[in-house]
Amino acid sequence: MKSRLFALFVCLLATATLIGCFGSSSDDTVVTASTATITGTVLESVTNTAIVGATVTDGTNTATSATGGTFTLSNVAVGSGKIMLTVEHSGHLDGYAVEPVTAGNITASVIYLVDKTGAEAKTATNLAVASEALTFPSTVKIELDQNSVVDAAGNPVAAPVVSVIYNAPPKTAAVMDAFPGVFAGTPTDGTTEVPFETFGFVNVDLGAGNQLAAGKPATLTMPIDPAVSAVAPATIPLWSFNVATGKWVQEGTATKVGTNYVAYPVTHFSWYNLDAPINNVSRMDVTVASYVSTLNEWEVAEGMAVDTDRTDLTKRVAGARVVVTATALNAVDGQWGTQAYDSVDNFSWREVKQTNSSGVASFNIPAGRKFSIKVTTSTGEKSGYMYEVVNSVATAYINMGSFATHGDTQAVNNR
Repeated sequence: MKSRLFALFVCLLATATLIGCFGSSSDDTVVTASTATITGTVLESVTNTAIVGATVTDGTNTATSATGGTFTLSNVAVGSGKIMLTVEHSGHLDGYAVEPVTAGNITASVIYLVDKTGAEAKTATNLAVASEALTFPSTVKIELDQNSVVDAAGNPVAAPVVSVIYNAPPKTAAVMDAFPGVFAGTPTDGTTEVPFETFGFVNVDLGAGNQLAAGKPATLTMPIDPAVSAVAPATIPLWSFNVATGKWVQEGTATKVGTNYVAYPVTHFSWYNLDAPINNVSRMDVTVASYVSTLNEWEVAEGMAVDTDRTDLTKRVAGARVVVTATALNAVDGQWGTQAYDSVDNFSWREVKQTNSSGVASFNIPAGRKFSIKVTTSTGEKSGYMYEVVNSVATAYINMGSFATHGDTQAVNNR
């Protein structure tokens, strides 16, 4: 079965920090003793403003973001083809971004940090005398046992200030950029990662140096967004993010109680995530090229004009950064893959890859969903997509250059 699904790209102005690369590469290639370069910007996740003075490290190399939030890490070991960057800045939650890297190429990275001033805070009355339940404006609730919070020396803290930052499946694809790590984790009964999608994630801070005492687990309650309530399972794995390994690890299971998920026991706090495994998977191939065309873009998309540049491999862009984000709900018209829109759809899954030497990045995607695609190269960014579906495989072709016109009369420049 073949169906065409089209949408416009919106091209953003290129900046010096959006560096693509045009050498050969392949997705997740492992090249021993080879290195790559990561260059990009650190931004605030809500305002999109540059963060100056952030520390960015891959565990070996370290850089500090300069004016405009720019940074460069050189001689990054390629390893498995993906690297975790840890980003720290005063007043923001630490960021953990997993970026694709290939030997001899430059990865263009944009890292978003979450401002701590957006946190919801509650102070326990007196845990020295009784247990207490703290309910936050987001309706996240944390139930703490008596003497369950201790400082770094193990001494009980009677009145800890507890802060939470909660995200339901967001209505903006960019919010997913601040999600720690990747959308995959190791189940309790498994040894390998499985792909998952989020039904909500939260960061919980018990105060500087404070932690839960041994043998004093807490209960964590997280709301279910009404937009995804109908597809929320009765039970869902609860995952915590291990900042040392950059991996999500299943901590237990949360149970659906009314309009909430309730998890117990919770033995420590940091990033927690409600994620359901993705069982129905399809494929999306994204091809990136760059050239100036004299054709009408819409006519090419509709098959009314033949664009011979599409098959010209010299026009392809290797090393382009491609981000695919999926919605939590299936396409309402029954055709998976129709366009996703910010402020309309809730997003639950995201993955980042680089195009290979043929300019192609392949993704295993949740079937039946809507998608948003963002491509970054040296010429700038394009968001949106045009693609067709053939035998349940989505194919997106993106020209980072320009067409003469779009539609009947609209001129297209850098679309």
